[in-house]
Amino acid sequence: MKKINLEKVFKPRRLGSAPILDVLKKSEIHVYIAGPISFVEELQDYRKTIREGLEKISPKFKIHDPWEREKVTMGDIKSSIDMAAIEERKSIAEEVITADLKDISSCDMVVAYLFRIGMGTSMEVFFMSRILNKPVIVVYTPTEETHSGLPLWLYGHANMVFQSKKGMYSFLRKGLEEIEGNKHEKKA
Repeated sequence: MKKINLEKVFKPRRLGSAPILDVLKKSEIHVYIAGPISFVEELQDYRKTIREGLEKISPKFKIHDPWEREKVTMGDIKSSIDMAAIEERKSIAEEVITADLKDISSCDMVVAYLFRIGMGTSMEVFFMSRILNKPVIVVYTPTEETHSGLPLWLYGHANMVFQSKKGMYSFLRKGLEEIEGNKHEKKA
């Protein structure tokens, strides 16, 4: 069995808020919104709320939302188990995954909103964190069914975890204000 040297595969991670604050210094901040889609297609309003919340904080935030692309595709997926439908589903899945990975790669950070744990969201968080070594913010809003806490794999790949969008907005707003204040102090 071949042994994998993880130090060669993964870049060293910068933990905590510092990588997020570094991203906030950019003139444009590209944010990928990750969150459960499969089996909860009717519950995607959180994406609009996050988009509007970030844009209200600063026009620097440029939002990349896979739901805008995937809501069309979701209607194309058949739940049939015949071979033709399975092959079509595999083809659609490959298109969706490839588009999502390209989109994530072009972003500066991921905001993952988790009202339930989703496989795709978990993979997006892993890809951004471990492969691209870019910051991830997780907003975890536990419900009665998911009150047991954020799984360690998600917690371990997040730079910061918030229990509400409001907490995330407050952190980002304060970070931007601090950065802007430092710019003005240096000019003086």
